[in-house]
Amino acid sequence: MLWAVFTLLTVLFWGIGNVIDKIMIAKIMKNPLSYFILTTIYQSFFILLIFLVVQPVFNLNLFLLSIVSGFLGSLAFLFYLFSLQLEDVSKIIPLSYLGNIFTVIFSYFLLKETFGIVKYFGIALLITGAIILSYKKSKHGSLELTPAIVYILLSCIVFAAGTVFNKYVLNFIDPLTLVIWGMLGGYIIPCILIFKSKIRIDFLKIIKIKNKFHLIAAFNQMFSVLGFIALLIALSLGTATLVSSLSVVKPLVILLLTVTLSIFFPKILKEDLNRKNMTIKIFSIILIMIGALITII
Repeated sequence: MLWAVFTLLTVLFWGIGNVIDKIMIAKIMKNPLSYFILTTIYQSFFILLIFLVVQPVFNLNLFLLSIVSGFLGSLAFLFYLFSLQLEDVSKIIPLSYLGNIFTVIFSYFLLKETFGIVKYFGIALLITGAIILSYKKSKHGSLELTPAIVYILLSCIVFAAGTVFNKYVLNFIDPLTLVIWGMLGGYIIPCILIFKSKIRIDFLKIIKIKNKFHLIAAFNQMFSVLGFIALLIALSLGTATLVSSLSVVKPLVILLLTVTLSIFFPKILKEDLNRKNMTIKIFSIILIMIGALITII
């Protein structure tokens, strides 16, 4: 069960990071593309420190596979940032577990991972809870899909593909080496974006923000890197499907953090806390967590 410990560490590190991402985009950096570039830069500092300590062995085939891994992770993160512009983070994170169904599909066809009917029932509960969360009341009082659903689905598909891909690559490479060489794949999208003048101008404006916000962004990326390392270690010890399913406890962490901030520090983060909205969130998260428990028993 050591894989479960590292999966829960991933939940903790990324849960804190998700809330910081929402605050930074909602309050400080309105353009997710510029924030995406900035986070890539800060992330590089921590990965370079790992490089100096680990000094990974170079192998051309594994090097290229690592770059693909980094690219997939970067693309999933970009779609996730777009979704944060449109919806509460306490809703986005549970919705992200729609990705579990894609992980199951990819794992079945690519890794030949299969489970009994009970575990698939648990996964179905995960999906049901996420679908309930994906609806919101419109201005006219009717229910409609949140506009963030398109971006979060794209993020889910790419992240699920990356999870299964990483599980395969970890058969031949250690987690830290994958993180180090994967960093280069993470540069591809930011390098393309920075060549666009409008994005570059906006990014240069963001650089001038107060030092305390740069410090927050840097710490956030430290959590991001630690979470990714923990995830890769978990994948090296357990199956991709079960690791993905257990990480679904993160919505509870996010809900507790966002409710606390909304009540005591509304100037930092303010989410919709009306009774009906909270009831739906809690009910959906309970379904998701029951599904997660079923999948790991």
